[in-house]
Amino acid sequence: MRPIRPDDIRRFCEVDNWESKDAKAGKKRRDHDRFFKTLPDGSVLRTKASRGNKELGGDLARHILRDQLRVTEAQFWEAVDQGKRPARAGQGPHPPQRPTLPGWLVAVLVHKVGLPESCVAGMSEDAALKAWQEWTAFPQEEDRRSE
Repeated sequence: MRPIRPDDIRRFCEVDNWESKDAKAGKKRRDHDRFFKTLPDGSVLRTKASRGNKELGGDLARHILRDQLRVTEAQFWEAVDQGKRPARAGQGPHPPQRPTLPGWLVAVLVHKVGLPESCVAGMSEDAALKAWQEWTAFPQEEDRRSE
């Protein structure tokens, strides 16, 4: 493994558009520069780089790449050396977001009404509510017995 230095981590964060926690707070810390990045799935990555520039040990470097930056060593060095932003799993074009149905409504339509999940997944909230209201207007025989 090629030795990693704190300056390499700072360069990586610059290329990958991380935000400086210290700059956002309007202050500088003495021991480390702190960075964070919010991924499209909402998870937040955090890392820090020492103010010194001493090489990181192999175990620490692997931990930073894998757990804090969530990149491979090759992706890290492509960013540092070539300015190429890494592609992480789950990133890329996302389908347009549409409103999701409330969990309770999905559960009753699938488990009580008996609609297939694929059918419920394609419903708008209005259509799903209408299906539930129609079903509750005419309770099933087994439901009348439990009343």
